[in-house]
Amino acid sequence: MLREMRIETGVRSSRREQDPLRDIEIAALMAEAAGNNDDLKGVLLDLADMIRTLKIVLDAKAEVLRGG
Repeated sequence: MLREMRIETGVRSSRREQDPLRDIEIAALMAEAAGNNDDLKGVLLDLADMIRTLKIVLDAKAEVLRGG
């Protein structure tokens, strides 16, 4: 879902720069493998923050396209 939202907003990851979504995916796998619920909770909070940010961008983009 996040990847689709990023594409829709025009936000693309750079191969030269670190991709925050990739970092979150790695952190989630590591937290799950370690059975660390606190780390997993942090990962979920980071994902929620990314979703909120992308939703704001998409809402603004839709508003502009509507001419408002």
